Amino acid sequence: MVGENLEGLRLEDLEILESQVNRGLSEIRSAKAHLMMERAQELRAKERRLQCENQALIWKVTVATPKVTIPTALHQAAIESRTAKVSHNHEAESNEADTTLNLACPRRLFK
Repeated sequence: MVGENLEGLRLEDLEILESQVNRGLSEIRSAKAHLMMERAQELRAKERRLQCENQALIWKVTVATPKVTIPTALHQAAIESRTAKVSHNHEAESNEADTTLNLACPRRLFK
């Protein structure tokens, strides 16, 4: 019934029809709410599963795999600069007098 041919109905019949429509609508809303709750539970379970998988992948990347660093051009330039400074400092130190004291046990103790 689409609302046509209702002119001949009594008030009681219209009230019964209204009650049936309301009951049907209520059942539809209840079923829809139930389906939405089930879907929300499924999505929460999927979210937990994906979070666990994500944590496992993070662990795998950060802990389980060896650390490999690929120097960038800037990083490489910094390394070369430090190497040059150390080399220059070593050359400057070699021109100075050696004032270190080296201690060792007499060799006859080891024979």
